[in-house]
Amino acid sequence: MRIKDHFIERLLSRVVATAVCIALFTSCSVHRAHFEYQEFENRIPIRPGGWDGELIGPVAYDAKGAIWDDCTAIAKMSVWGIIDKTRAVGGNAIGNIRWIPRDGGLTIPHCKKRWWYVVFWPLLLTPLFMSATVNADAYRVKDPNATRAGVYMIPSTRLAAFVERIVNDVMVF
Repeated sequence: MRIKDHFIERLLSRVVATAVCIALFTSCSVHRAHFEYQEFENRIPIRPGGWDGELIGPVAYDAKGAIWDDCTAIAKMSVWGIIDKTRAVGGNAIGNIRWIPRDGGLTIPHCKKRWWYVVFWPLLLTPLFMSATVNADAYRVKDPNATRAGVYMIPSTRLAAFVERIVNDVMVF
């Protein structure tokens, strides 16, 4: 009985040690970045969905930083990266934005923190603890600023003046 107990004890300790190592190598957490895509409208319009226009192709960017950095700042770096890549391929709008790891099809900006690096002291000084990876589609549309929040704006000033006159006439009654 004694040998059998010793064998089971050793086996259990190895299983527990293996489970702990697997947990350390795969542990991570996802943190929400707090910003809205409207913050970037002065540079390029961004939509969670697609645009009515020419689809140029996919763009992606992966910003990395230290684990103690602000997730919002790292995620904004990713958005600035896809803006630059969209401009480089000739696009003037970004659509179908998706964050990696996939968040159930939502377009909520977030960062992934890998905690297992902290355990290994030689890698403690490595700045690659957190990442924010974003994929999107670059579009070329006629007037990306003509639509804001799904409401069409009238781009012509003569037409705008005409509509304003009609609205004012209707409001007089």
